Amino acid sequence: MKMNKLVKSSVATSMALLLLSGTANAEGKITPVSVKKVDDKVTLYKTTATADSDKFKISQILTFNFIKDKSYDKDTLVLKATGNINSGFVKPNPNDYDFSKLYWGAKYNVSISSQSNDSVNVVDYAPKNQNEEFQVQNTLGYTFGGDISISNGLSGGLNGNTAFSETINYKQESYRTTLSRNTNYKNVGWGVEAHKIMNNGWGPYGRDSFHPTYGNELFLAGRQSSAYAGQN
Repeated sequence: MKMNKLVKSSVATSMALLLLSGTANAEGKITPVSVKKVDDKVTLYKTTATADSDKFKISQILTFNFIKDKSYDKDTLVLKATGNINSGFVKPNPNDYDFSKLYWGAKYNVSISSQSNDSVNVVDYAPKNQNEEFQVQNTLGYTFGGDISISNGLSGGLNGNTAFSETINYKQESYRTTLSRNTNYKNVGWGVEAHKIMNNGWGPYGRDSFHPTYGNELFLAGRQSSAYAGQN
């Protein structure tokens, strides 16, 4: 199969998954495939697939970089997934007297998997470990012969032999990124969860923090407040 046909087939399949994975009434778009000849050995094929759902307030972007390397006997795909998810925040009922609930985005999950039973495998990924830094930055580099390296920062670890690089860069104030336990050569996933949040100088609290009397004080205005639970 020619590389451009492989690109179109893979993107179309992934686009279908974007539109059908719980994002009903989503609008999608696939950009034309661009071809860049890096040198006499490496050719880069790039395209982007997007899907947006106003109903669920979700936007998803997949950037595909297919690498054809004459010095390597396999085709390489570098896939970058980005997007936005509505927090689902719902204010508590101010009339709740003794007990009240507040709904918010305590944890977000994202995963990518190879559904085929053939030789399509996950070779590497980033972030690779639990990350509690305010700013998450990694750079993936591809060098001739199929060598893939991942380093911290936006350019660290690259050298003159690097034929292609891609970066991830996002902020996670009061959150942390964890790697899914079932990550393997066919699946990779991450969770971004609330972690070490301060409230009026008290804490840190997380989504599972609990006090036997006051419960989770993450959003509690004050222990001795005379206001209704829904206002405190």
